Amino acid sequence: MFLTAVLLRKGIPGKQWIGKYRRPRQVTWQMQRNVVKRLEVEAGNEYWLSRPCMTREQERGHVAERRLQNWLGFKAAK
Repeated sequence: MFLTAVLLRKGIPGKQWIGKYRRPRQVTWQMQRNVVKRLEVEAGNEYWLSRPCMTREQERGHVAERRLQNWLGFKAAK
């Protein structure tokens, strides 16, 4: 449809940068570089998220002692 409108009317109707039949922007090398950089960061994040630092057994009660100490400190402060 966009191609037909361009060929028949010799231009883009209305404002060329907004609307349903807007003119597509040129993709520059900076845009491509930024996309590649974001994808590399995302790949790095996925890498580190896929390797947990604790096993499930270690994870089960690792904060219980700290919570108890915090509670006792809070209770003593009252």
